[in-house]
Amino acid sequence: MKFGLTIASSVTVHKVMLERRPDLAALLYQPIWRSRLGEERSGETMIYPLPVFGVRDGCFTSHYSRTYVEAAQMLPDAARMADAQWEALDLLAALCDELG
Repeated sequence: MKFGLTIASSVTVHKVMLERRPDLAALLYQPIWRSRLGEERSGETMIYPLPVFGVRDGCFTSHYSRTYVEAAQMLPDAARMADAQWEALDLLAALCDELG
């Protein structure tokens, strides 16, 4: 029985994205506003910026959940996503499907 779950290596997805569309990969190193979806602690804001791709302590990092990004776009305090940012997220999702 297949549940529709696909796993893809974020390192591989990142590498292929850099090869195919380095301009869009670069956008994912910039902060993208996300919602906490009601999980904020006392004093925390409902939204926060976080890039999809990054480097910390010399190691590649990746964090992505389109649900949180889309939810943030419904809130008035979140910076509006540019068309190119949506295109970058669409490519990311397509590569995950392709490479998973």
